[in-house]
Amino acid sequence: MQDFHYLIKQVMGFCKHAPIHKCKIHVNRYSARGRLPDRSGILGGFKLVEDVLIVKTKVNPCGLGIIQDDNPQCVLGLTADPIRCTTEEVGTEIVITNYS
Repeated sequence: MQDFHYLIKQVMGFCKHAPIHKCKIHVNRYSARGRLPDRSGILGGFKLVEDVLIVKTKVNPCGLGIIQDDNPQCVLGLTADPIRCTTEEVGTEIVITNYS
């Protein structure tokens, strides 16, 4: 989990803001070669990232405080799409839509 914490912190520049209390999260997984991952595989692997997005606690010391929690009252929806792309575009995009 430390690796995810570090990567997300680097990408965001770690700007301080109030955590989002209600949101929907969508994951776009860009793949160039082989079979596209299925949605359940993308979302199953998302748990560690989700733990880094929530508020820091004793139980979750790597939380960055982007969203308040990962419970259904906070995360109103979690969806994913596998997308075929070129090798230069490979990666993962996480879109958080604020409904607070």
